[in-house]
Amino acid sequence: MDPREKAKMLAFVLWNEFNAKQVNIAKVLNVSEATISLWLKEMRFREQIHNLTQELQEVRQIAMGLQSQGLIEHRQSFEILQ
Repeated sequence: MDPREKAKMLAFVLWNEFNAKQVNIAKVLNVSEATISLWLKEMRFREQIHNLTQELQEVRQIAMGLQSQGLIEHRQSFEILQ
């Protein structure tokens, strides 16, 4: 793992799970508070994306089951005529 990515994740864990102050995280990681703020925002988005990906995988299995039972028809695709 890239050291910068590891630092972002560490900042997120320190802030989210250890309730550390951003100013202290910035000092420990030797970056500005603004950088920590940006990293935390990015990591929150990444966490949301990851959670959505997992949720979609769960419902994708349900959708595949419905399709295999013939309960779902494919929508008609339109081709551009030349």
